[in-house]
Amino acid sequence: MAVVSIFKPVAMLCRSTFVQKNILQLTINSIRRNFQKFAMLKSPAYSTPKGDLQIVSLPNNDQTLSEVLQFLINTYKKEWPLIYLQPEVPRDVDKLLETRIRHNLENGSEVSFGAREVATGKLVGALLSTVCRKATYSKESEEGYSDGIKYIIRFQQHVEGDVFTDLNTDAVVKMGVGAVDPAYAKVGLMRKIGDYFFEAAESTGIEYAISMSTSAYSSRLREKADLLLREVEYAQYRDAQTGIKPFTKPFPPHTHARECYRRFRKPKL
Repeated sequence: MAVVSIFKPVAMLCRSTFVQKNILQLTINSIRRNFQKFAMLKSPAYSTPKGDLQIVSLPNNDQTLSEVLQFLINTYKKEWPLIYLQPEVPRDVDKLLETRIRHNLENGSEVSFGAREVATGKLVGALLSTVCRKATYSKESEEGYSDGIKYIIRFQQHVEGDVFTDLNTDAVVKMGVGAVDPAYAKVGLMRKIGDYFFEAAESTGIEYAISMSTSAYSSRLREKADLLLREVEYAQYRDAQTGIKPFTKPFPPHTHARECYRRFRKPKL
């Protein structure tokens, strides 16, 4: 009787909603740990005419932040159309990039990847991304930035739109800032990193990945595999707050920004 008296309330408790929720949470945590374990794996060496590379995950730590920040400021900033389509390059571009890089690594290190030289370990490519959930998603703040950066923030928000409503979803994996070392241009490196990103993004169980292309080069990478959600021509865009057209300075071949998406198969329950 003593044994029955002990196990009966336990059995009843196990049928309770509270315990079922905890079991579900444990399952979710297990899936997350397995995904993070996957994301930390290094890919096989990727051979290029310039040397062997390896695609690696970019963990959220101070060393990675410092390395990625320096790399992207020295590469991405040099060819980012949104700063060169304006009459003058905004003085606080570095500040914006640092804020975005920090945010990406803090909220999406499991879907952020880089490429390193096998021989030296040097970082020669990076693609930062974020897991975004409707319940906690907020617009990027304009506070403390110059007018030129505010134009960029508002423009990208305009191009992105309300993706949660557009795609009828509660979460997306958002591809962010990415660049490759000029020494490894035209060897398919960004496409390779992107393929690894999409594989990892699908492993999260989230149904959609989204990407914004602000250059003609990134647009070509996306147009063959992804679906177009929105397209905005730089020369025709008018800022809603000021009424001016901020991106009228020619910077060929970059003429449009595009928001694209890729839909993954829903995981079986």
